This record gives sequence, C-alpha cells and structure tokens, in this order.
Amino acid sequence: MTMPHDRKTPRIAPLLINASLGLGKTAATLSAIANIKEEVTVALLVPSLKKAAEAEAEYNKLRKPFSMPVQVFRGRGADNPSAPEEEKMCQRHKAAESVAKAGLGVETTLCATCQHRSACAYQRQIEALRNRQGRLIICMHDHLFLNAIPTSVDLLIIDESVSMKANITHRFAPNHIINCLPGQDMADNGGRIEKTLREIYNVFAADEHRQYLARMRAVCTKREIVAARRFLENTVTGRESLINGGMADAQIIENLKGVQSEAGMVIALLRQIELEWKSGRRDFNSLEIRYASGSTSGEKSGGQRQIFVHALKKPLLARRAPILLLDGTASIALNKKLFGDDLEYREFRVERNAYVMQTTGKGFSRQSITGKKQDSSPLSASSIADAERLQARIATYVNNLPHKSLLVLANKTVEAVLQPLFSDHIATTHFNAVRGINTYQNREAAACVGREQPSWSAVESIARAYAATDEEPFLSIADVPSDPNSGYFKVTRGIRRHDGKVSPVAVSVHPHPIVEEVMEQIREAEIVQAVDRIRPIHNRRSIYILNEVALDITVHSVVPWKRITGGVGRFVQAAMRGGAVPYSAAEMSRIYPDLWPNKKLAEHDMQRTPKSQIELLFEIWGFIEVQYKLMNQRGKYYTAWAKKDNPRKALESVVNKIKIFRGKL
Repeated sequence: MTMPHDRKTPRIAPLLINASLGLGKTAATLSAIANIKEEVTVALLVPSLKKAAEAEAEYNKLRKPFSMPVQVFRGRGADNPSAPEEEKMCQRHKAAESVAKAGLGVETTLCATCQHRSACAYQRQIEALRNRQGRLIICMHDHLFLNAIPTSVDLLIIDESVSMKANITHRFAPNHIINCLPGQDMADNGGRIEKTLREIYNVFAADEHRQYLARMRAVCTKREIVAARRFLENTVTGRESLINGGMADAQIIENLKGVQSEAGMVIALLRQIELEWKSGRRDFNSLEIRYASGSTSGEKSGGQRQIFVHALKKPLLARRAPILLLDGTASIALNKKLFGDDLEYREFRVERNAYVMQTTGKGFSRQSITGKKQDSSPLSASSIADAERLQARIATYVNNLPHKSLLVLANKTVEAVLQPLFSDHIATTHFNAVRGINTYQNREAAACVGREQPSWSAVESIARAYAATDEEPFLSIADVPSDPNSGYFKVTRGIRRHDGKVSPVAVSVHPHPIVEEVMEQIREAEIVQAVDRIRPIHNRRSIYILNEVALDITVHSVVPWKRITGGVGRFVQAAMRGGAVPYSAAEMSRIYPDLWPNKKLAEHDMQRTPKSQIELLFEIWGFIEVQYKLMNQRGKYYTAWAKKDNPRKALESVVNKIKIFRGKL
C-alpha cells in the first residue's frame, strides 16, 4: 500500500470517481483506509469542518485495532475545539493571514519568534504530525493550495469538487506595475527590471483596448518577463525583515500593506503572462482591462482603468502523491485543467428511489422572491409587495406538502426571507453549504426553491482562469456585436421525464464552453447536490423542484407553477385537512367551500389538472382511490382518495355517513 512519491517516481495519473450521490463513496473510502496495516499517511480533503467532524466520527466507528489514528487538521483561523467558544487555533490568525497574502513564510517570519508558540493549538497539531508517521489527516479543501501540513503524504483523497475554490482574482491599477519596487532596487539591478515593467505598463495603459498579448510580444521577450517575476519574488522574500513575531499584530498588518497591494499582484500578473505567452493568440484569456464602471471600454464609461488577473491556484499538497477525486457532479473539463490532462475518469450512475415533481413557467430568481437588487435596494415601486405575495404562495405550498420532515434548499438570501414562513417540521439551508453533509439524510422530502445563477461577468471571471492555456480566444458576452448587454443566451433543453418523454424549458447558457462548465457547476450541480442530501437512493423520498433548470434528475410530474398554486394547490390543502379528498365537483364544493366556493371552480381544477398527476400525488401521501354513495344518493358513485390504512373510516370522517363503499374498480 505504500506509495512512494519522490521526484524519480513516475507520476500516477489522478483518478476521478463520478458516482451518484448517496452510493457511499466516502464511507467505502474510510472503510478501506481503516483496513490499511502499513504505516502510510493519507490526506482526506473535505468541503468544511462540519464534514471533517462527520468523517472523523465515521472513521472511528470503522477503526480496527491495527488501524492508523485520525487527526482533523484545522487552519489558524478555525475554532479551537478544545477551548472556550470563539477561541481560534492561532491567537494571531489575522496577522498570519496578512503574512501569507504578502507571499512570506508564516512559520519563519511570525511563528518562529511568537510569544504564544508554546501554548498555540495550531503548533501543537503541527508537532503531532511531525512526530508521527502513518495516520489519516482530514483537512479542508483550501489546504490543497497550501504548504501547511508538515509531513509527506502517500495518498491524497479529495471528497467533493474543489474546482470552484481554485480560482483567484487580483485587481489593481496599471501604475502598480511600475510602483511596486523601491527606486534603489531598480537601480541596483541596472535598470533592466524597471525597463521591462515599464514596457508592460505602457501596453496596459495605452488607449488601445485589444491585442494586449501581441503588443507585449513586440516590446518584451518571455525571458525578460521571467527575470522580472523572479526579481520581484526575491524582493518580496527579502522583506521578511519588515516583521517578526515580537511585533504587535496591527504593526505587522500595516507594514505589509504595500507588499500585499503591489508586488504580490504584479507577480501574479507576470505568471499569467508567462502562461499565455505561447498560446498563439493576440490577446489574453485570463487578463482583462476594465474601468470603474465595469465596462471594458473607457470611451463612455469614464473611471480609472484597472487590470483584472484571473488565475488558478496551484495544488501544493502532496504534489507527487497519487490523487483520488470523489464527486457526484464533477466537471471532467475543469478537473483536467486543475490536475492535468492525464486525469482518468470513471462514472457510476444509479437512479433515485424518489417521486420527483418539477414546476415550469417561473424561474424563482432571487430578485423575484426578495423584490430587491444585489445591493438590497427595491427593484421597483411594486417589487416588494409582489415578492411578499410570491413568498406567501411558496410558503403555503411547501407547508402543505404531506411530509413529517422536509428540507428546503434555496439561495442564501432567499432562505433568510422564507425560513420564518415555514412550519416547525421544515428545515432550511442554502446552496454551497451542504456538499457532503449527512445531517439531512433522514428527511422524507426536499424542496428546492430557485437556483444560483450569478451574472455572466461573475461567471466569466472564474472561467477565464481555466481558459488561460487554451489556443482559442476567450468568448465573452461583452464581445457579442448584436447586443452586448443582453446577458445570457436562451436555449431549449429538456426535463427528463419518467415516461420517457421530455418537457422543454428555456435555460440561460453561455456561448463559451468553459464558462458554461463553470455555470453548470454553480447552478445545476449545486441543485443536484442539495436535493440528494436526503439520500434518495437507498430510501424512498420525494423531491420538489421549483425552478426551470434541466437537471440530471428523472422527473415524474412536470407542472406549471400557476397550476400548482391553483388546482393542485387546493387538492394539497384538502388532503392536509383530513383522511380523504373527493374527486367530484359537487362534493368538493360541498365539503371544502373555502377552497372551492362553487362547482365551476372545482370543475375547472379537475379539467386543468391531469388525473394522472393527482394519482401520483395521492399515491406518495398514502391515499388510495375509492368510490362511494351517500345515504340518500342515487345514480353514479362518487370518486375519492382516502387514507389506505382504514379508507372507509377516513372517508366518512370527511364526507359523513356513506351507504355503499368500495375500493378502486
């Protein structure tokens, strides 16, 4: 089982296991680790400390007498589990963060002479790792891009996707390029670095708004770019003398402000220039020029010109160790950009054991539910009132779903608005907070309200980092000549139905394939991750999807939202009140006059709502179809749905005494 990873050992291709959520990928992995008898070190990366605690507890249940110990590795800013509330692993974590952002070594510049070192919880876990080989280390996804763990790792396992955590954006004015070095440093280097940086500055500061890469090749060589980057890195490292562990945190943060804001960002710029130099393109993919207004053109927008550098963080943890990636909604394209083109891929799919209903006719955007813009200002004079009506309709529908325990998932802002309107048996959480979490696995049902869909410019900012090495130029929506402010394009996609058919819906998409990959990780993948928290593979579950996104989910019933809150909504409310619901306009209006004030409305609901849909809904609630005649009734039987445990008793509790009762013919 020992897996050598020195530089002479050929690289083992990373392996991505893309398997349906709930199959037990993590449990099987932990069980395999518990059976290891050799002295090896395995690092398991998880999305959150909550998931780390879950994994630690599960591993301890699986441990055998010979199994290696487990340790959760916490960052400096994490809560110290052995201390009073709100105490961090490192008492100086904010100063440590400033040191790291400046590109300096935290251990050598801050920790080495820190007065808290002997009692530091962070240092204690470091020492525990240094002094013992052979263990399972559980840490956060962010540690993939850090050199924090002071031991060699024989196997690296990444549970859930890290692709959305790999990008970083630096934003600064062009004059930072020539202001990032003290004059003495430039003079000591014979002016060569100053000349290179000034040529780069002139390219980005010129009035031309295109072909930055071609113009840079005309004034610089790649060797000069590399020399400038290395000189700046040495200059930053040489500034370690600016701080020491004996200084106050405020002084350390103040001393490093200049290092963080200029030299580090220019180094990132130079790295991306190097990366794109041989692409053959005339312009950059991962670099862009914008103005204060957000526009890529300064003619009408005005404001200060700024450089945006979009880069991928480099995986640093266990660089030579074999890598196993576990994910149920992974993007192969993005993972290959991050881990290499030799990434191997295996897929395992199992259909969910769930009744799934999805609505159409409404997207349930954050703006429509909150009535507010991103800055919390109202969309219009009537938007707040409209949003409150929609909130009430959503709450009424969800509260009336026939489940003893229900999970509602939504955008974080939407969750905050809706949560107070839900009944006590309903739990809420938001997208991006549930990956890998087992907290909700015993919930009977999940309702997904809306979706995450950032602006096209925000998604492009993430995707540009992944497109840095592409030969093809980056295609931005801002480059569309017909209407640069039109936003996403609309295409027709199909909701996959249980009966083999598809229901068409209009979905927002981006024309660039990498941007679309990023979008689907943010939108589609998060919805699938969210609803699968109730584990609908091994358990019979119900899922309600309130949005118009075509997902990798088989849907049993596709219903327009207007119909849900009309006919179907009234059927739901009737079912929640008792043990039976008649399916006769006369009986419906007689028994539930507040829902159906007259026969005409009842007939309308029956005509507009397919009976097959009603049958599916009542089936999952435990109702069966019955027929009956009242005591003085003549003619045809009435139809109803009644609780199957004791259908006659349930029916009589609603419609009163009956003369004849029989089950479905």
